[in-house]
Amino acid sequence: MLKPAKNQGISCYRGIMLLVLVGALFVVSAPNQGYADSPQLVATFADPSLSGNTPLFEIDFGYPGSLTGGWTDDQTGLNLEIVGVDDPYMDAFFIMPEPIVYYGDIRGGSTGPGTIEFYADGDTVMAEALLKLEFGYASLGTMGVGADSIIFIDNVTISGTAIQSTLEMEEFSFSFANKQPLGGNGWINPSGFTATAAFTSSAVPEPVSLGLLALGSLVFLRVGRRPVARR
Repeated sequence: MLKPAKNQGISCYRGIMLLVLVGALFVVSAPNQGYADSPQLVATFADPSLSGNTPLFEIDFGYPGSLTGGWTDDQTGLNLEIVGVDDPYMDAFFIMPEPIVYYGDIRGGSTGPGTIEFYADGDTVMAEALLKLEFGYASLGTMGVGADSIIFIDNVTISGTAIQSTLEMEEFSFSFANKQPLGGNGWINPSGFTATAAFTSSAVPEPVSLGLLALGSLVFLRVGRRPVARR
């Protein structure tokens, strides 16, 4: 009668563990499949202004014109919600360190590159921003006297101390409201406008790397193949 090999039990155990490991890889990777196609909310705030008397942005038409904006630390009502942070940053504020070049008129237009930085109430702008938006291009879509949306779509980077994951395919937008014309005769040939705004942003979280798991499996198999000492 042939005797079973001494390492048969070890081989069987190794095979079972390999199946368990492969199953774990499928479990870990399955939730990340949705990330490839599904942008997730990153940060948002509702319009903090009660009227057009306290605008967040000013757009001056021209070739070039300019886009400027901000909400000072002295102002209240901007409650910045960031995914992954339990509580919103109440009475936050934001700045645009430099005016952004705008090419367009009342019918719409586009901007050059720019930066928008958000800070917690009481912070100094010398500190690192909670949320930093950098972009290479923005388009302004007009919808008459009502709400406009300025959507930043090119070379967008979202970073900051409150961002807890690596992001890809970042986008953000401001939805304008309470528009007030500048110059001209009301909305007849205005030289620009001011507006209040709400904000939203999205991105695709970088999938969890499976590299360590794969490496672990190789190490496991290598260790399992060590020869069994003969007696």
